Amino acid sequence: MQVPKCVKQHSFELDPKVLEELEIISDRYNSVKNYIYSKYSGIRSLLLIQNPRKNIRDIWIKEKFKDL
Repeated sequence: MQVPKCVKQHSFELDPKVLEELEIISDRYNSVKNYIYSKYSGIRSLLLIQNPRKNIRDIWIKEKFKDL
């Protein structure tokens, strides 16, 4: 039986500009993560995810996916 472990993380006081930027980054990450899970979670995606760097990442870089 595993015993749950509580981990507390602390940080120095961050200025509002840095916090705002972190929120933007986390929002973008969350939306891309949800998009990827919805697009590539089906059975039709098995061949694509065999080699994700070639079949997904390189195509996204050519299409400039991050700018969309």
